[in-house]
Amino acid sequence: MVSSVSHTLKITVMMFMIMTGAMAFSQILAFCGASSGLVQLAGTLDLPPMFILIFMQIILLFMGVFMEPLTIMMVTLPIYMPIVKSLGFNPLWFGTIMLINMEMATTTPPFGLVLFAVECLFCRGFGVVANAFRCSSSRRRKLSNSAYSGSTVASRSI
Repeated sequence: MVSSVSHTLKITVMMFMIMTGAMAFSQILAFCGASSGLVQLAGTLDLPPMFILIFMQIILLFMGVFMEPLTIMMVTLPIYMPIVKSLGFNPLWFGTIMLINMEMATTTPPFGLVLFAVECLFCRGFGVVANAFRCSSSRRRKLSNSAYSGSTVASRSI
């Protein structure tokens, strides 16, 4: 019981430290005027707003390979939310897309955190999960090669 309380306390302190750091980061951004500068930069670009949104999601996808979703949100939301509001997007839908993108990023190799959780869940070596990705990618290649050769992908069983 003492061990579980100790571990819970450690995790809680870590979460609060991440949240405290994120709050300090957002306050520093607001105090320095970096948020308003980024909003002005996004507004002056000659790119469609959807392209800027897609670029922001690509950055999130890349960050999700190496970091956990909570940390990504704490670092990027103080930067992204003023830009999203200035571009005229609904913050609720942006948050939904952001969460889906981050969860997708946590399943991508080489550091997909969800993969390690699945490995522990099934108590098998990581080779099993790696083989699943290898088989999946070889099956996709096989299906895409057959699609170019004139046969239909829909007629094949997956």
